[in-house]
Amino acid sequence: MKRSINEISDFRRAEINGISALYTDTRIDRNSLPQDVFVYDMRCSDDGDEDFCTVEPIVSVNYSGTVVTKHEIPMNAEGYADIEDFGYDEEMSLEEFLAEEP
Repeated sequence: MKRSINEISDFRRAEINGISALYTDTRIDRNSLPQDVFVYDMRCSDDGDEDFCTVEPIVSVNYSGTVVTKHEIPMNAEGYADIEDFGYDEEMSLEEFLAEEP
């Protein structure tokens, strides 16, 4: 079930492929996004041995989380990016993230 970005309270500060982000394991309703924010879903491997394999505009199967960024994540010709580096730590609100310098 998708939720409005303003209803999500479990964001974590994150970094994906060198890009600052927020992470949540909640699906976000794309219609609720503020201006200049990008949202991507992450996919886990088919066999479950890797939690975060690719980042994509929308993931239906093998969904493993969502990231919010202030910058677009470059995608390959197939429409996804391999996750080479991903991590998250302390809680952070959307408002705090948006107030940070780009």
